[in-house]
Amino acid sequence: MSRVFKLKSSDNETFEVEEAAALLSETIKSSSSTEITVPNVKAEILGKVVEWCNKHAESEGTKDQLIKEWDAEFVSVDQDVLFKLITAADYLQIKELVDQLTQRVGDMIKAKTFKTVEMTYPTFNVEREVQEELKSLGF
Repeated sequence: MSRVFKLKSSDNETFEVEEAAALLSETIKSSSSTEITVPNVKAEILGKVVEWCNKHAESEGTKDQLIKEWDAEFVSVDQDVLFKLITAADYLQIKELVDQLTQRVGDMIKAKTFKTVEMTYPTFNVEREVQEELKSLGF
């Protein structure tokens, strides 16, 4: 019988996650507890991460077109949700999810000028020094 892990969001909502899905997280895998608090991640976002883990645990070993389409839809969220998902996936050390989410960020800014990125995506909070360096390089 597989273990059930309990993930608790920063707003105190608990999600029960089956072992196969939970162990996609290196943070959970290396924990000695089956109850893990995920700081700075609200239930709305943690629920999405759990959804991703469940989907990928169900489709383990198959990398068919359906999961690729599901993943593409999953990462097609607004910028605020995208960055919150990255924070959660990074904390939980779910490499494949972090990779998918950061690829989405890259796709969002690909072929855009620095000024467009700066104006369109203020969440990036590019430091002034980096801004100057990028401008000098023509971005």
